Amino acid sequence: MAQIIMLSSFYVALYGVGVNDTYFIQRLRALGENGHVNRQWEGDNRYNRFYEITDSGMEYFKLLLRDLPERVKMAQRVYTLLDNYIAKFGKMNLK
Repeated sequence: MAQIIMLSSFYVALYGVGVNDTYFIQRLRALGENGHVNRQWEGDNRYNRFYEITDSGMEYFKLLLRDLPERVKMAQRVYTLLDNYIAKFGKMNLK
């Protein structure tokens, strides 16, 4: 089961929230090096990057789907605690 993703479309789907371009590109490169995706470039436009998910990639993404929900909940708890801490102690004059 193969699927092709256009990088710029995927990035737009994330609304640019919480995505560091450098990290994102490094992750995609690592996915390619590990055989989880096949990369394809079209022309010199750096935004025309296409990725095909391999069978190995589908198994990897299934594992992520199983593990990520709990990791996301934990990250949300951390950010909520941080927001609460800032709300309580973040009202000092920083000048």
